[in-house]
Amino acid sequence: MEDQHLEHHIPGHKPKSYTATVRELDTRMRWLLNHKQEEGSQEKQQELGEIIDWIPELAADSELKHRDWDEVKQSSTELMTVYQQIDFADVDSSLVGHYFLLVVKLKQFSALSEMNKVNG
Repeated sequence: MEDQHLEHHIPGHKPKSYTATVRELDTRMRWLLNHKQEEGSQEKQQELGEIIDWIPELAADSELKHRDWDEVKQSSTELMTVYQQIDFADVDSSLVGHYFLLVVKLKQFSALSEMNKVNG
């Protein structure tokens, strides 16, 4: 009888760190806004949603303090709510602006995480 193992598949678009995640939030949204009618953009939209979903997990693996992680979790929940409201066929600039403001907030926690790593 063969050994049956469940292979733990990590998607290729899953960032390796919280800092990389925050960069992806920015670059992927900019790509989607500039290529919304291109083939593959639906898949990219789905991937960005998954990346947003992974924020708390990847932040937990970072050097963030617990209170900072709580803020990241709250901001990621708000980011997901905003992201789900964006219609790439008819982009609402105020929603996109809100999205990028939340990304800037998450970037600040990325810097904190990196500082904590250095200061250990």
